[in-house]
Amino acid sequence: MRGVAGRCGVAAGYVNSVTEQNWGDAVFALSGGVDKVVDSVGVSILSQALAALAPGGEVATLGLFDAAGGPLDGYALLGKQARIRGVAVGSEAMHRDLVRHVETHDIHPVIDRRIDFLDAPAAYTAQTSGGLFGKIVIELD
Repeated sequence: MRGVAGRCGVAAGYVNSVTEQNWGDAVFALSGGVDKVVDSVGVSILSQALAALAPGGEVATLGLFDAAGGPLDGYALLGKQARIRGVAVGSEAMHRDLVRHVETHDIHPVIDRRIDFLDAPAAYTAQTSGGLFGKIVIELD
């Protein structure tokens, strides 16, 4: 699901990327384009991400789960004067700060499913199947 944030971070609506094949166009139609798309999937969604952008927008990509994307649409990139930026996940100090924040505020991640260690290959299959909402946990008993 792709959320569409309006001014001041207030949601203007949403587009279900599972049922809406051209979710980038739908986001653009709903909002007039967004300033930033955070891509946590991979290059296969870049064409949709560019379609969702407002002119001058940015795609911040950190996803490496799907590297089997098609060719980049140079016309969309140039036509919107967009930027695609690779994002690293952070330093060890940033990780410690994150852990401290999560513990202090009792934050828990959303778990899509739990899979026993003996069936670990199923976890990797599930990770690449799409349609996830949350993390896949391999349980060690």
